[in-house]
Amino acid sequence: MNTKKLLKILGFIIGPLIPLTIAMYFLFPYLNEEKYEEIAKTDDYADVIADDEMIDAIGADFETIKEQVVAFRKDNRNLQMTLDSLRMVNDSLKKALASTKSEMEKLSGTQGQNEDPETEAALAETTREEEEEEFKENIKSFLSLDDENLAPIINQLSDDQLVRLYKGGSSLHRKKLLRTLESKRAAQLMTEVM
Repeated sequence: MNTKKLLKILGFIIGPLIPLTIAMYFLFPYLNEEKYEEIAKTDDYADVIADDEMIDAIGADFETIKEQVVAFRKDNRNLQMTLDSLRMVNDSLKKALASTKSEMEKLSGTQGQNEDPETEAALAETTREEEEEEFKENIKSFLSLDDENLAPIINQLSDDQLVRLYKGGSSLHRKKLLRTLESKRAAQLMTEVM
């Protein structure tokens, strides 16, 4: 057979098949209504399943955001505690400075008068003892922070403040102070103390 005849035969077979397929596609809902409704319901469930998956994905994102918020709040509380302890130390240092200045003024004022040096010395001694007790209490509260919160604070203090903290603290506080300091600063502190 010749190829022209073969192509004509195939054209007569396939040619009507294409319009018939298109017509069946559009007439299917009317020809088989039950099957069409079943297929349509299945598609609706697919959308519902896709919506559930999207809700689960959004829920997972919400949970991670919620965990991040909890972590940020915890960090904020830790930083607030650190800030409060720094304020307490700062206040105690300011009080100690003010009392030292007042003592210096008293001493410079009494040197010219010399009325009763024993009373003045006793008054200065009691004032100094009260300040030392208050300073030790502030040191206890400051050094009661855990090491990870205490380390950045202590590394920011000046050498004079570190020497004063070291001398004013108990042996446990001294160990904690040295443990939280960087090694170079701890060595420098020990050379200044000794």
